[in-house]
Amino acid sequence: MLTVRFEESIMFHRSDARKTRQYLMETHYTCQSLSLWANVFVCARLVDYLSPYKLVRLDVTDQKLWLGTKDVDIGMGAAAVIKWKRKKKKRETEENSKKRKYVEENLKELKQKKKSIRAICISLENDADRMAEQAESSGGSKMATLITESNSLRRRAKDKHKELIELDAEIENKIVELTKLS
Repeated sequence: MLTVRFEESIMFHRSDARKTRQYLMETHYTCQSLSLWANVFVCARLVDYLSPYKLVRLDVTDQKLWLGTKDVDIGMGAAAVIKWKRKKKKRETEENSKKRKYVEENLKELKQKKKSIRAICISLENDADRMAEQAESSGGSKMATLITESNSLRRRAKDKHKELIELDAEIENKIVELTKLS
């Protein structure tokens, strides 16, 4: 485990004191590897205190005494941090892909719903037009009932158009959400 504070000091903690020296040599990382994760420089006068078996506090306030990242070996602490970072990134990537998949499925459902509502609107408008034409050729009470039915179909079509507009706005929101997840 490696704890880093970016204030006055950096604290390294070595937690696996029971591991063999050979294992420590095999899993050896340098501060150069860690510098990819965080820009870490260590005070030259405290480098001698680095040990894989104890807690070390390093003073980084005096920039004149800093060493480059190549000059410092921090051993297992860096390995643990790199492993933790990889796991965290993998977990975040998996969560992001699950969210993206959910939003894509939701967007697909909304588009299908929009398609069906549009078909319903067209059908209602065609039926209303057909009834209006029948009303023109009819007379009397039949004409009045056909015009009433035609008007009610037009009202339903108008309501469906409003629903379509709301659905378009919802689809746009999902597209924006999807681009944020990319």
